[in-house]
Amino acid sequence: EIKFYYDIEYKLAQELIRLKDASPIIKDSDYQSWQTDLHTLEEQQGWEFTEEQINGIYLALKENVVLITGMAGTGKSSLVKGILAVLKNKDYVQCALSGRAASRLSEITGREGYTIHRLLKFPSFDSESKQGFYYNDARPLSHEIYILDEISMVNTMWFWDLLRAIPS
Repeated sequence: EIKFYYDIEYKLAQELIRLKDASPIIKDSDYQSWQTDLHTLEEQQGWEFTEEQINGIYLALKENVVLITGMAGTGKSSLVKGILAVLKNKDYVQCALSGRAASRLSEITGREGYTIHRLLKFPSFDSESKQGFYYNDARPLSHEIYILDEISMVNTMWFWDLLRAIPS
């Protein structure tokens, strides 16, 4: 049983490294307008981002894989909203383990949130496997940006399934 967990965690690490090392989707031209877009959002929402949040947005522009952590009420959702405002021309999808967390994502961004199961289309009864998720490494998803909320609730197998379905 310990070997199983070692193996799945190793596979998770390999998938995260694959995504981290992939060609970036953010072009240099995206960096030129991000501060203007952020300022526009600040005016619309009536408050300014903290220096820490601005650094987080910049990090999300530079890196392929970003983990946002913090206690409740520390501005994680606002940070995600800022990232999406800057990347307004990119195709993104957002998901979570629970339907409630997926609904909360929808409230924040104004765009549909999915459960992991619904995003990956489970169960799939295709002719090849007769079970499992429809989207996987053989049939990847097609979005540019993936947001996973409440990651601490997601078990390692579903996290691995999600990562495998995200193209490099």
